[in-house]
Amino acid sequence: MRRIAILGALLAVTAGCQSPCCRQREATARPGLFAPPTTPIPQGFAPGGAIASGGVAPGAATPFPVVPPGPSAAPNGPPTATPFPTMPPPAPPAPNGVPGAGARIESQWQPAEARAPSPFDGKVLLAPPEPEDAKEAQKRLYPPQVDAAKQPPTALPVGIAQFAHVLPKVSAGLRPAHDEGLDWLKKHDYRTVLHIRLPGENDAADRKAAEQHGLTYVSLEVSPNLLDKEKVDEFIRLVRDAKLQPLFVYDRDGALAGGLWYLWFRLVEEAADDVARVRARSLGLREDRDGAHRDMWQSAQRFLADLKSP
Repeated sequence: MRRIAILGALLAVTAGCQSPCCRQREATARPGLFAPPTTPIPQGFAPGGAIASGGVAPGAATPFPVVPPGPSAAPNGPPTATPFPTMPPPAPPAPNGVPGAGARIESQWQPAEARAPSPFDGKVLLAPPEPEDAKEAQKRLYPPQVDAAKQPPTALPVGIAQFAHVLPKVSAGLRPAHDEGLDWLKKHDYRTVLHIRLPGENDAADRKAAEQHGLTYVSLEVSPNLLDKEKVDEFIRLVRDAKLQPLFVYDRDGALAGGLWYLWFRLVEEAADDVARVRARSLGLREDRDGAHRDMWQSAQRFLADLKSP
């Protein structure tokens, strides 16, 4: 009986050594005896038969992923291998939402100390000079600014109403004052004054005042009823006469002289009707005003119509 009891105890000890716990201790003590399982364990689940951290039941999903431990050295053995690969750190976020903009790959980058010195380091590079033709074109497009301080001051007429320059050496306006107006014309080197007046109008005072100021006085009698080719040709001849220039042409209210200037623009300068009308209006003609202005305007229109007729 004693022998039978000893034999049974030996069998029990032998059977106990084949349990999972004994096999796990034996694998730890003898590496390589048992190979790791070939089937991967899904992340978030504990291996079968083990309890997940936090008290989750075996096989159930864990609230947080189970991060496998990294390599660690056993106190008395080799380091334990990591069963799962470690994921690389995420790339930095791309600025402004552009994919791939946050990553910089500079395979050829070298530190400043390792680069070869450049002959242009520390020097200021200038653009090549422009060709001469480009400079001339720039001058044509953008002419130099004129200094107003160096220009002669513009002379303003004194004592002359509706003064205006018509031609380079010919001006027009209303009757100048005998003192201030004629003095101003003389100081500005005017040579002649041309007085456009109605037939029979007394001009003795105008002639005397002009001659006292050293100006040549010339008069031309014109009226809406006497506006013919002879009068118009005489006006054109006097304005063109270089011996009388600088010349100042005037009348009493602008009607007679303005009508003659309208015909000048149409016949001599060959301006369009609307252009000639605007320019003559600036010299005193008012075709919409009753009296001599309207009469002179209608007479000028009849004169042009007669020239066109055969």
